[in-house]
Amino acid sequence: MQQLNSSIASVDYRAYGLLDKHTTTSAYIALGVFAALSLAFTKNLSTKIAIYTIGLLVLFVGLGTTALLSYMLLAPVFMLLCARPRQRLLSFTSPIVATVLFFVLVTLTSTTNSGVGTLLDHRWLTFKIQLHSLFNFAEVPISTKYGDVNTSFPKVYQQESAGFAHYLKSNPSVALLGEGIGDNTPKSFQRGGDLGLMEFFVTFGLPLSALLVVASLGLVGLATQAVLRAKIPSFEHQLLLFSLISVVFLMMTLGHYNTVFKKEILPVLMLALGLLSRLTPQPSLFGMRAPKRDN
Repeated sequence: MQQLNSSIASVDYRAYGLLDKHTTTSAYIALGVFAALSLAFTKNLSTKIAIYTIGLLVLFVGLGTTALLSYMLLAPVFMLLCARPRQRLLSFTSPIVATVLFFVLVTLTSTTNSGVGTLLDHRWLTFKIQLHSLFNFAEVPISTKYGDVNTSFPKVYQQESAGFAHYLKSNPSVALLGEGIGDNTPKSFQRGGDLGLMEFFVTFGLPLSALLVVASLGLVGLATQAVLRAKIPSFEHQLLLFSLISVVFLMMTLGHYNTVFKKEILPVLMLALGLLSRLTPQPSLFGMRAPKRDN
């Protein structure tokens, strides 16, 4: 029992949940909320805002900061894609207003002398420290399971980027071909850092990584156009919307950590990319029309 990772259930740090890390747990929470919003596509706006707020609360209490920020940034876009043309402005601004009201309520509740107030006060303080360290080069203390650590995310990114460049310079074959999805070895690139894009580049190599990023962005662009052109909502439209937002969400989180190769996330990503490709009308090639797909 002494060997158990007590931080998994520690109130003083991050609520990891049932999965091994807070990164995968928060990703599943966000993807689950996006799935619920996709299923509630035809519901009224208040129902969708209630679903969004519940997800916001769970992510905030779990301190999945990267997932929380990505979730808050994507939610207005998601609501915009869900809305009818005449309601798009209201749908876009509603989650922003809900987010502001949520943090006002958190601030007021955190001042109360109660168990919930103490929990929210700790979460609110940690969240503000993380935001401060995200945009400042000056080091600030961050509470971790190992104690208080003075750090600055820009400095961490700078140091890890320098180490990444040195590793590629020392291993030019990795820069060209990558080293695949593997476990850490003394000679391989040490994974689990604070910049997930580096692990992505090391896995596939720079040329293939660039090709995958361009292809994924192109597919996302085509899917977005298909969602905006859809006049009659259907189940396929809901699947397309969920797949689109899931892929964009996982791409955004690569800016800090890498979850796309985790066994819990990779099948979801492959399924989302497959649905995007299946449900998105493909452009013509060299003037030839793409063949129609059977339903």
